[in-house]
Amino acid sequence: GHPAYVYQADKATLIFKKDVQITEPIIIPEGLKVMLRPGTKLDLIKASFVLSYSAVQFLGTEEAPIEIVSSDKSARSFTVLKGTGKSRINYTRFAHLGAFSFKGWNLPGAVNFYESDVDIYNTVFTHNSCEDALNIVRSKFDFKNNTICHTYADGFDADFCTGTVDNSYFHHTGNDAIDFSTSKVTIKDCSIEKVGDKGISMGEQGEALIINTKIDGANIGIASKDLSKTTVRNAELRNCIIGFSAYQKKPEYGQAFIYVDSYTAEDVQQLHKIFPG
Repeated sequence: GHPAYVYQADKATLIFKKDVQITEPIIIPEGLKVMLRPGTKLDLIKASFVLSYSAVQFLGTEEAPIEIVSSDKSARSFTVLKGTGKSRINYTRFAHLGAFSFKGWNLPGAVNFYESDVDIYNTVFTHNSCEDALNIVRSKFDFKNNTICHTYADGFDADFCTGTVDNSYFHHTGNDAIDFSTSKVTIKDCSIEKVGDKGISMGEQGEALIINTKIDGANIGIASKDLSKTTVRNAELRNCIIGFSAYQKKPEYGQAFIYVDSYTAEDVQQLHKIFPG
């Protein structure tokens, strides 16, 4: 048996043990059911990581959340790659993880879902030391009641995705809180505070509907670039250098659009800026 999990061959099921220290990479093949039960704690040390080619079920509860941490801050991510079926993450805390790198292959997130649909609820991503706390690519996602904070660079980065970000809290991100490109998303009832650059950044032909969202403390509150279409309803902006911005960054794309239906602004130096490059 493996020190970190129990494998039930007859059920094609892999269940992580409840309290384990992982000292070497774990690579899970496709076609399995991967489960983390309530109260499971995985401590990834010595530059270890988990890479799963199967969807994962994190069955945390409010009373018994799951923790994925790195006590020596050396872990190289929790990644689901082309996992068939849908992953579910509930009541989980991801902390002190770094980006994925393995055999010359790199992914920017502490937590990555690549061509793997996922629902993430009641989960915290914090103190992650890489480009993105959460990186989702070519997937459908539902992201609700979560917190992303104290990140080195971006909070939530999604590319080529479809999804909803609902009732979530982003604060103290070194760069953008939300950075989505070539994605179709709804962002609603979110709160973004004290971010290093942009509150919400839409790029490369993305489409966003942003509803009832507060941004307090950003260089740019909401940015739409490179043929993105962004619609804003009931935004509350505070302490921003620029409130709304639309621009073209990459020469192969065209102008971007931002349509602001309703907003309030307080201590915003320049409400809107439309500029080339």
